[in-house]
Amino acid sequence: MKAERREELFRSLDFAERQAREHQLSSGDTATFDWIWSTTFVDWLSSTQGLFWISGKPGSGKSTLMSYLAGDSKTLSFLRQDTKLPWTIIRFFFDFRAGKGTANNLEGLLRTLLLQLVQNVPELTTRVLEFAKDRFGESQLLDWPEKKLRQSLLDGLKACPRNVCIFVDGLDEYEGNMLELFKVLADIDDSCGSLPHAVKLCLASRPEPLLTATLHESAGFRMQDHNFKGIQEYVRSTLKCVRTAKEDDAFTNLSSEIAGRSEGVFLWARLAMNDLIDGHVTGDTQGELLERLKRVPRDLHDVY
Repeated sequence: MKAERREELFRSLDFAERQAREHQLSSGDTATFDWIWSTTFVDWLSSTQGLFWISGKPGSGKSTLMSYLAGDSKTLSFLRQDTKLPWTIIRFFFDFRAGKGTANNLEGLLRTLLLQLVQNVPELTTRVLEFAKDRFGESQLLDWPEKKLRQSLLDGLKACPRNVCIFVDGLDEYEGNMLELFKVLADIDDSCGSLPHAVKLCLASRPEPLLTATLHESAGFRMQDHNFKGIQEYVRSTLKCVRTAKEDDAFTNLSSEIAGRSEGVFLWARLAMNDLIDGHVTGDTQGELLERLKRVPRDLHDVY
């Protein structure tokens, strides 16, 4: 296929805000996620199971972790190798800032996954266009209503000559009919079960009732159950620039206190730590810093 035609397909699927949410995420210190490689996530990567659910409280770092996992070479190295086919990773991050815009609805999910699939697996480009032409006609070949996107993505996944691992973050942010979203995800999970290649789906969200009811039997874990050491390391590394050698013990104690009080919520730890730095700069004693820490609201809703 001519390069011009391929680029035309890419442009027809793309949209302005497609990567806004992922670009907005702080990369942070990836060492805070080292714990992930000794969890059931690694077992899932190398297994035949299709679905994995990462749940967590608001601010617990789910999106940052998903961005890390989708981009880290270790993910590819742990993905099951028994199919003897290479893997490709595609991802989508629902963006609450977009409201009901494309970056936060079903169309945006489908456009993004289909675009990344044909970008990562160029040999699928002709297949996708031929499928769209056969099913929907040539006159509006590069128009993408939701039904066409859904069917084209499923066909592309079925025809893909590689294994595919899909990361979808922020299901709780999605603006639309949640049952329709579940239907799309279930179609991806179910329709690919008998293929000669593997399709795996990793989801992340808050544990909202409908999501929990739907996904509770899936493999997965809760972020807050694994964040203590990561938050400790994050606090220690960030405070290095403001402490002296004599203050090491005091700050070590404070980092443990912050990690414990955070209940696994990274955002709370960041807010508390910033408050402590302000106090340290103005000359607070260790006792006064601890009192500052105790005054930080435990619930993020109270912070705002």
